[in-house]
Amino acid sequence: KEIVINGQTGLIINDDEPLSLANAILTLLEDEKLGDTIGKAGQKRAFDQFDLERMVGEIISVYNEVLKT
Repeated sequence: KEIVINGQTGLIINDDEPLSLANAILTLLEDEKLGDTIGKAGQKRAFDQFDLERMVGEIISVYNEVLKT
């Protein structure tokens, strides 16, 4: 949920609805350009939002905040 923006960086489906998954797969098979666009956007978002340095920095900030109290 933190990475995927429905229709932009991926397709969100209802996990209890197999037909939802089937429809998402068919959509991507029928529109290769959409799949390529979504894939590239998802990869960019993952690298931008969840790169190692950023994640370590955020964890250190949490520890620093906790240690202050």
